[in-house]
Amino acid sequence: SARHAFNIKVLRRHDASISSILYSASFVVLYQYSTSSSSWTKTGIEGPMFLFKRSESPFYGAFVLNRNGVENWASSIRGEDDLEVSEDFVIFRSTSDGDGDRVVGIWVFEKEQR
Repeated sequence: SARHAFNIKVLRRHDASISSILYSASFVVLYQYSTSSSSWTKTGIEGPMFLFKRSESPFYGAFVLNRNGVENWASSIRGEDDLEVSEDFVIFRSTSDGDGDRVVGIWVFEKEQR
């Protein structure tokens, strides 16, 4: 579809190795987990999310196109990362992005897209 082609074009501006979109959610809100305070805080990043496949390693990733500012969110997704789906959140713990354990909560607005 035209929307899919447009989304691929936009994502490739950020990562030319993206070969296809595997999943998309129309609106998500990103939260960061703080181990020191055991609490979640909004990151200020909100917008459409895309799970994608790349033509080179790492072969999978996620991207949120921020509607609140210029800072988008992107992460590779590898086998050693943890992904947990609860009723309200997708919890993603990345151990492969080089910045230690990072825990992100992704709230998906549309229930049928969770």
